[in-house]
Amino acid sequence: MYHAQIDEAGELVAFVLTADGVPPEHRLLEVPKGIAIECARVEGDRIIEDPSLIEAGEMARIQAEAATLRAQYLTADKGFIYAQKLREVQSWRDMAAATLAALSSSQRQQRFPFAHADAAEHGDTIAAAIDRFEAGISASIARIAKLEARTQKALADLRAAKTVKAKREVRVRDG
Repeated sequence: MYHAQIDEAGELVAFVLTADGVPPEHRLLEVPKGIAIECARVEGDRIIEDPSLIEAGEMARIQAEAATLRAQYLTADKGFIYAQKLREVQSWRDMAAATLAALSSSQRQQRFPFAHADAAEHGDTIAAAIDRFEAGISASIARIAKLEARTQKALADLRAAKTVKAKREVRVRDG
């Protein structure tokens, strides 16, 4: 049976080991620094981290790393803007040249508000803005897809790692 010993800061520092719940022979098992006790087990007179117990926490860490990296390319605001620009790109590409030419300036502004604003800022055409949008969207999708592949690889590496140290060293590669 094990009883926790807590220091004045509320940190777990040791377990008191008793044989069959009988207290005459107490032994103190020190908790090594950096060990998450919820991920540890007692083996004889040692407390060791169990690789299988830390996996869930390490998976959460990897997912958080990936979310931080993804946020460089895609946030909720950017997601909305990208979706709108993608819709405009698709609509522009799907329309016949004659249909586009027949649209009034007001209709173009209403149908392609982001491209219209972008063209006005750049001093060029909606077609040029659509080309810029398409290039930017393609580049972003490629970066996000690569990051997702790296995240899945890191999770696979984590599951394959056999030791606590190896599991803790797994990272999502960026770049």
